Amino acid sequence: HGDVPTVRGAAIIADGGNVVWQLKIEKKFASSPMRIGVQHPQVRVGLNWNDRMCVGKAWYMDSQGDMYDGPNIYTETDAEYKAGDLVQISLGYNRLTYSINGTKVRGELEGIKGEVQLAVQLFHKGDRIVLVSQHVPSEEEEEELEQQEEQRHQQFLEKKQKDMEREERELQEKRDK
Repeated sequence: HGDVPTVRGAAIIADGGNVVWQLKIEKKFASSPMRIGVQHPQVRVGLNWNDRMCVGKAWYMDSQGDMYDGPNIYTETDAEYKAGDLVQISLGYNRLTYSINGTKVRGELEGIKGEVQLAVQLFHKGDRIVLVSQHVPSEEEEEELEQQEEQRHQQFLEKKQKDMEREERELQEKRDK
């Protein structure tokens, strides 16, 4: 595959840590790919994230809006980013979410384990991206995030319970016929 120009942040985020980054795409050649995500600090700088050695070690969204875990496509979205766009990446509770120019991108990358750092892969000479901000939540914000995570988990459990009850009714109806 060959090396890919890679830039990575200095901050190492602990496993399960919460952080929000904002990046401005200053220059991007229209047809060239770009990848924005996180990687384990141990991933060699320049290693193409499409390499199978990056499974479970590099998670990213490419400029066509597809989300990956290493070379494996995780979620396809219609969200694309281009020159002039502001891309926000939120890492929290081992999940990575994105927004482009303030609009949340559908889908998320889950199962991000271990220490990670922000990283970008550029494929066209002259492409440029700038880190606008990095925000680590305060203790109060962290508590609010934990409450949101608990609510999300509770909603998930309630939905799962309703789905199981519905499936059980459907099975019973089939048996009764």
